[in-house]
Amino acid sequence: MNWFASVGGLVYNSPRQLTDRFDDNSNYRTGIQPWQKEGDNGFPRVVYESTLNSLEATDRWLENGSFVRLKEFSVGYNIPQSILKHISINQCRISISGQNLLTFTKYTGLDPEFSGSLYERGRDFAAYPNAKTFTIGLSMSF
Repeated sequence: MNWFASVGGLVYNSPRQLTDRFDDNSNYRTGIQPWQKEGDNGFPRVVYESTLNSLEATDRWLENGSFVRLKEFSVGYNIPQSILKHISINQCRISISGQNLLTFTKYTGLDPEFSGSLYERGRDFAAYPNAKTFTIGLSMSF
C-alpha cells in the first residue's frame, strides 16, 4: 500500500465560484439554500445583479485542501510449484493493483490533488481528477 497525504493547504475552488455566485439568472447547483436570516448556512443573501454575489475573488471560495489518499494498492500471488509442474510451467505469478482507490477529504471540488496552473498555484480550475485505475497481471515462465 502506498498512502499519500497533504495537510494544511488552502484551495481556491473556481468551479464553486462560478456556480454559487447568484448575480445572474444562471443555473445553480442542486440543493443550494441561500440564507434567510444572517448567518444561516454560509451562503450570502441572494440579490440579483449585486456585487456582493459577483465573480469577485473573495475568501468565500477558499477551502481546506487537506486529504489522505490510498495512492496505490498491490497484491500478488505465486502459484505453488506443486501445481505448476503438472502443466509444464516453471513459474507463475498473478497480481492485481489499483491506483487512487480511496480519498478522505472535506474539499468539495472534484479532486484535492488537482493539476493547477503554474502561475496560480492553489487554484482549482476544474481539472480532470486523478483517474482510478485497476491493473491485473500474469507473469509466467516456461
